[in-house]
Amino acid sequence: SETGEEERDYAPLTTLLSTDELKELEELDLSENVLFDERLGDDDGPNRVSAAAVVSAGRFPRLRALNLSSTRMSSEETVEFANALREGGAPLLEDLDLSGKSEAVE
Repeated sequence: SETGEEERDYAPLTTLLSTDELKELEELDLSENVLFDERLGDDDGPNRVSAAAVVSAGRFPRLRALNLSSTRMSSEETVEFANALREGGAPLLEDLDLSGKSEAVE
């Protein structure tokens, strides 16, 4: 683009986080992606990707490992994510990486 910023296509990620077709998924690595503070640019969808959507009930029931390191998740987003986990969003989750989260801009 003219501003020097790279255009991003979040459609595949939005599809991934809204599907119920990946029931067998056991590992998901979204590390080093600036996911949770980027606008999606989709007028019909949510303004931003939600970390809570990753673990919404029934989405990935076999998920055992989730890497969200260096995703710049805000404190508010982390709370929403933790609440989704508490509500049973990932009942088999054993390995969760949130390292590098402190880079978030509040």
